[in-house]
Amino acid sequence: MKSKQAIRLEIGARRQELDPGWAEKASRMVQNRLMATEEWRAARAVGCYMSLPHEVATGLLLADCSRREVRVSVPAWNDSSARYEFAWLDPDTGLVQGRLDIAEPATRSWVELDELDVVIVPGVAFDRDLWRCGHGGGHYDRMLGRYDKTGPTKIGLAFDFQVYDAVEHEGQDVRMDILCTEPHEYRRTDTSSE
Repeated sequence: MKSKQAIRLEIGARRQELDPGWAEKASRMVQNRLMATEEWRAARAVGCYMSLPHEVATGLLLADCSRREVRVSVPAWNDSSARYEFAWLDPDTGLVQGRLDIAEPATRSWVELDELDVVIVPGVAFDRDLWRCGHGGGHYDRMLGRYDKTGPTKIGLAFDFQVYDAVEHEGQDVRMDILCTEPHEYRRTDTSSE
């Protein structure tokens, strides 16, 4: 099994080589796969990442939420807790560049995770058992950790080349319930956290 650091370097190099046209088309396919799931169609409140270049885009998901009047929250830095938390992204809320150059609501109205039906999670890599390798900061693991078996449905988005046979995981790592790529939808088949 490759180390998380080796995976991050490998995927980082692959992402830098992505053709923008291919990435746009592949992102559209991944988002359409997600939007076809029962969990997405039933959701009335979601948490969704604001995509960065070289990640699966989330623009179609945000547009779908707006069209269906689904409430959206996004990760934002909370100075009080010194960590990322979800904040509502209301139509009249402006955006600012946050700590990691990720767009965040200019005015923050914090969200409890049990208010959300679905949380969309990015990752550097995932495996077929739905373990995730992030960038190493642990932000999503801290946000989602107490909801590993309960709470909102956790759905990872990735390009198919980001899926490995196995990804290292430790006690604080959170598994996804679903993973969507261009050609596949993987589902968690057990309820254990090990």
